[in-house]
Amino acid sequence: MSFLELCHNSQVAAEVTVMAVDMLKVDAGIIFADILLPLQCLNAGLRFAQGDGPVIDNPIRTAADVAKLSLFDIEEGLGYVMEAIRLFVAERPLIPLIGFAGAPFTLASYLIEGGSSRNFERTKAFMYKEPQAFANLMAILTDVTISYLLAQVAAGANCLMLFDSWVEHAAPSIHFGTATGGMLDLVASAGSTVVGVDWRMDLASAWQMIGDKAVQGNLDPTVLLESKSTWGGIITTTMVDDCIVDGGPDSFITNKPGMLDLSRELKIDSRIVPVNQKKPWCIDC
Repeated sequence: MSFLELCHNSQVAAEVTVMAVDMLKVDAGIIFADILLPLQCLNAGLRFAQGDGPVIDNPIRTAADVAKLSLFDIEEGLGYVMEAIRLFVAERPLIPLIGFAGAPFTLASYLIEGGSSRNFERTKAFMYKEPQAFANLMAILTDVTISYLLAQVAAGANCLMLFDSWVEHAAPSIHFGTATGGMLDLVASAGSTVVGVDWRMDLASAWQMIGDKAVQGNLDPTVLLESKSTWGGIITTTMVDDCIVDGGPDSFITNKPGMLDLSRELKIDSRIVPVNQKKPWCIDC
């Protein structure tokens, strides 16, 4: 019996879960299944190759591939998992059971890569080249995951676990715009990890609008060109210290939000870097 056949056989999956609980004498069981099972219902052609792990024979490579996907009835497509949960609960009613699912980004990465990957080049390329198609894919997988987890709870799962194995490859983003002082609250709500602020607004005020996000800013490059060699350092130190003292963010990236010519950029950077290296809470950018 193959791994997928084990997963599809509710009786066997329940017994494997019971055996694990009894042998290990743990406080709770986790249902025997796999995070990729929902992909079978999306006609992904999931199989497990010896030595290679999961393989997707029908990967997502174009927007047209995403357009072919559609939601499915969870009980009809994955009812065998819920039945395994019900069987376990009936056999070990006093033992809590953990259900689980793969998070949308991890499922999407398997679909796009065609299996496991080391660098997720295809996933990242698809995200940037086909942003709307990727958003549609994530929406479908999100709906599937939510319905799947709710069905597990209805079947008797006492706790849920979400596996986002590859989310580390979803790089954080910095949202920066110039002269955005009047709309920083909107910028902060757009979904980025970090919000960039230019020199037209003081950091303390910006932080009040941005809320619980990392902040990047906001050294004025022209001020830092002051001829006195110590002036750039004084300005940098003052701005950073003021930000922290005035209730600034826990995560702060010192940055000059503007570019001058290369020779002057190097002059500015030579002043900023030493100052920031003395500040353990700051990273020069």
